[in-house]
Amino acid sequence: MGKIECDEEPGVHAAGALPDNLVFSTDYPHGDAKYPRATEQFLKLPLPEATARRILWDNWARLYGC
Repeated sequence: MGKIECDEEPGVHAAGALPDNLVFSTDYPHGDAKYPRATEQFLKLPLPEATARRILWDNWARLYGC
């Protein structure tokens, strides 16, 4: 499973090809983290709603067996 951060425009291409293999990360508490507006920035990426949902929620739930 790979991760995508909120400002990774190249990640949009990966998300188009591998939407079931990415999860969202804020990279908090690292100094370069985009927290607390990371999710807001992620939602501005040009991703289909279904892909964003997979990355933000569905893939995490599958990863943790929920």
